[in-house]
Amino acid sequence: MGKLQILPIEGKNYYAKVKTASGIEIKQGLPKVLHQGYLLSYRNFKGRNLVTILTNEVTLKQNLNAVLTVICKARGISYLETSQTLSELSISFELPKEKTPEGISQITLFDASNKPQSERLIYIEKKHDLEVELVTDKTVYQPEEEVNISVSSKSKVGTAKSASFSLSVTDTNGVEEQDYASNICSYFLMESDIRGKVYHPAYYFDANNPKRLEHLDNLLLTQGWRDFVWKTIPQFPEKDSYKVEKGITIAGRVKQLFADKPLVGNNLTLALMAKKNHGIFSAVTDSIGRFEFKDLIFSGKTDMYLNTRDEKGNFRGELVLDSIESYPMPVRLKKQMIFLPEKANYIIENVYKKFIAFGVKPENILEEVKIVKKNKFQMPVLYGVPDNIYKIDKKQVDQFSDVRDLIEDLVGGVHFPISPDDPFTNLPAILVDGSPVSIDELYMVSPEDVLKIETASGPTVEILYGNWELVSVFTNGNMSKKTRKNRNQTLKQELEGYYAARVFYSPDPENPDVELDQKAAVRNTIYWNPYVHPDKTGNVSVDFYNTKVETKVKVALEGITSNGIPVVKKLFYSIKK
Repeated sequence: MGKLQILPIEGKNYYAKVKTASGIEIKQGLPKVLHQGYLLSYRNFKGRNLVTILTNEVTLKQNLNAVLTVICKARGISYLETSQTLSELSISFELPKEKTPEGISQITLFDASNKPQSERLIYIEKKHDLEVELVTDKTVYQPEEEVNISVSSKSKVGTAKSASFSLSVTDTNGVEEQDYASNICSYFLMESDIRGKVYHPAYYFDANNPKRLEHLDNLLLTQGWRDFVWKTIPQFPEKDSYKVEKGITIAGRVKQLFADKPLVGNNLTLALMAKKNHGIFSAVTDSIGRFEFKDLIFSGKTDMYLNTRDEKGNFRGELVLDSIESYPMPVRLKKQMIFLPEKANYIIENVYKKFIAFGVKPENILEEVKIVKKNKFQMPVLYGVPDNIYKIDKKQVDQFSDVRDLIEDLVGGVHFPISPDDPFTNLPAILVDGSPVSIDELYMVSPEDVLKIETASGPTVEILYGNWELVSVFTNGNMSKKTRKNRNQTLKQELEGYYAARVFYSPDPENPDVELDQKAAVRNTIYWNPYVHPDKTGNVSVDFYNTKVETKVKVALEGITSNGIPVVKKLFYSIKK
């Protein structure tokens, strides 16, 4: 990595020729030479940050004593504006240390008409009254031995400094080279402030690298000119594309089946079923058939059940969710071979060998999978645990002429009308394979196709199905094709809610868990703790147990102090018998 200077001659064309390691040559044209203009230059001289404005004879003669404006920004906020009168080919001034923040500064030069003439990104590093220490109680440990790590955050005179750290302890898997991946320092002070991907970003913040600031300045020379779009003015929409999100919204409309006429006044019931939390909500369609469940709060994978009924309680209409009608984001696939770097292949090979040596099946080797036929017509039910479950005796099922006789025989208190004119209508809600059906549709089910019958009752059943009681029939799927049609009044879909935080498992010999401890005995991440907070004295310590593997271990601490100073610390220890 380096830089060079050239004196461009007007009328000449310049280009850069690059030869890659594989022998490919790339020819890149450079911008045309301008007849006149201004340039910005920067250098750090004996701790002083000097900015220089340069021009040529032609520009100076035409714009003698031109007043130029220099604006300095950091993270998009202007912290310095100064005017400079250019009466010679170059003029320099110093950036005041007390006003210049740490990190990347964007320096832009404007002429008298407020047109940008030149721009330069620079990096300012400051010394802080902060000393963070990361120490282990030993450098070599036995397999499965307890490790104690101490962290301190103090000033140079020993005053406690408040901070929030995250600690990870990982098996290096035989990789000894320096790790220059992105960390909180490189991202906070550099990556978030420039365009494109930076190769080995932590390289520029390694205190053991004497050329890091010189090389970082070379990197920043390739950046800049990011706030200006030449020749075109970007058009911004009058309305915001996205609403403020206070929760998750499920919305859509209910329309007439086989038509686009909206159904007004339909009652909707939404059930959200997760492993730990359940919620049931209701809504009514408006004058254009729209409905909306706003500001829902649920986390992790959640099953959504949504149905619609008319004013009489019958399942009518077709549900159309907004997400179903919207077009997906276009994705352009570029077919190309993916080659893992040598380092990645080396780690994969070492992890595989380690697992084999300790009898642990690698994650990428699947166990035998047995595929069992499942009734695809049977839908999950919403009512939860049933009150009663009736198993069907196949030897006695032939004595029933239709399914209503079967239900009346098994479920006490249920009597179906003998004819359509029968005034007795006090019937429970009827489900077949999880979907509500009418009495006519129920008769299409043959008794020999019934696997079991469940009954349930209560307020949840009434909210979901408009009846205090229900009878749920489960079949083998060999029912009439008429009952196999898609239930347009009911939707089931798996949703992904807010992220559900998980706790990293760490073995504890004093409270053993045989199953989990066996899986964690050979693991790549030995310990992880996102909440390492020094106390009032500036100290904190953590304890954990090693794995069975003899290896070299990396301990990485990252975080930020209460006044915004990012911190990265690393150390290594060994596990040996």
